[in-house]
Amino acid sequence: MRALIAIALLAAFPVAGQERLDIRFSATIGDRPLACGERYDNVGAGKSSIAIADFRLFVSKIELIQSGGMAVPLILEQDNAWQYQGLALLDFENGTASCNIGTAAMPRLGLAYDGLPAKKQVLFSVRRTP
Repeated sequence: MRALIAIALLAAFPVAGQERLDIRFSATIGDRPLACGERYDNVGAGKSSIAIADFRLFVSKIELIQSGGMAVPLILEQDNAWQYQGLALLDFENGTASCNIGTAAMPRLGLAYDGLPAKKQVLFSVRRTP
């Protein structure tokens, strides 16, 4: 299961212009890849058993962290479908088992970074936008 987010990298190259950067995300439970139709035992403090039917989340205010610790803020490419008003939808459905829609996207490799912090919340005004 993968989700792809396309972003324009402006802060690292303010003079040279924009550079497109695609980032691949993978969902995991512990050290196991998260997959639709799989059962996961002993999850969380309650040692629950779970199975994934759908896994999506929104992120915003994305930054890349360089090896020296410098944060490089990113600007999302606004496609009005998966990326809108600074939000990106990460959809980990893969079209198999209980996840009957979604596609796996291909990554594009580029610069090396040590981290990628992002906010995982959606403003009420954006959630209500048609």
